[in-house]
Amino acid sequence: MRKVIITLCFLFVAFVAQAGRISGINIQSSGEAILVFVDGEQICTPTETCFIANYSGRHRIEVYAVRYIPRTGQSVKGDLLFQEWVSNPGMNIRDIRVGYNDRPDFCPDRPVRPGYDVVMNRTEFDRFLRTVKDKHFDSDRNKLIETTLVSTGFTSDQCLQLVNLFSFDSEKIKLMQAMYPRIVDKPNFYLVIESLTFQSDKNKMNEFVRKYHNQRN
Repeated sequence: MRKVIITLCFLFVAFVAQAGRISGINIQSSGEAILVFVDGEQICTPTETCFIANYSGRHRIEVYAVRYIPRTGQSVKGDLLFQEWVSNPGMNIRDIRVGYNDRPDFCPDRPVRPGYDVVMNRTEFDRFLRTVKDKHFDSDRNKLIETTLVSTGFTSDQCLQLVNLFSFDSEKIKLMQAMYPRIVDKPNFYLVIESLTFQSDKNKMNEFVRKYHNQRN
């Protein structure tokens, strides 16, 4: 696919479209930085608006909220905000608005595949995270999380925030192992594993993940 990727502000895109000089896919967030992928290939740096011109054919578009790694400042994929096969809009511009509060085309707070439990949206998870933080003992935190896992799925980013509430890698590993079956974006789970301090513990979790999937193949 021949692509010309241009990141523009929304008003400029609208002006050019009105003049009839350009067509394509305009992706705009509701205020947070996003990363856009076409057929698994990242096509823009963190931005709030990404315009894909000369769009032809039918391709899988994924849009993720940006999550920044505190120590390095590196930007990585966070929550999945949009995922859809998008066809050529012809001579028109298709607008795709994404964000936690404006998601008409795709709902990331619901499982991507059938059979998965509901995932908390940002407001719900923030409230849940505060409740877990308020527990004084790790055992009480674990009980609350384990109870919630019965009927709720989690994203890798949400799992990481919960894992970071625990001080010791041994406790973090137990929580990771309990949550992994309920993770709805398992390809991103490596970010959770990389938060562990020691390489031996990372290897232990990587082995757990491999065994988990081998048992289901």
